[in-house]
Amino acid sequence: MFNLYKHKPEPMDKEISKAKLKILNQKDFEKNIIQIMTSKSGISMIDAIVHYCEKNNIEIETAAALVTAKMKTKIEKEAIVIRMVESTGARLPLKEE
Repeated sequence: MFNLYKHKPEPMDKEISKAKLKILNQKDFEKNIIQIMTSKSGISMIDAIVHYCEKNNIEIETAAALVTAKMKTKIEKEAIVIRMVESTGARLPLKEE
């Protein structure tokens, strides 16, 4: 057999510390986003998610998979208020925004 490598690869460590391997689940992601929203008062959930992604070098598409149903409804409400999307139901204009 041909020896293609000049050095032998080192065996991988079987135990990888949890600090090095950051795997988020939906609950942890939601907690982190809510923490950002409370620490930076007045920030929307959409902005908090974008801030979190930029801070932790995560792609937006990856964060989209971590968004819970509760977060989706809140994002939809925020988007309707800022007229980013149209409301699906009837809504009376009770106050001017």
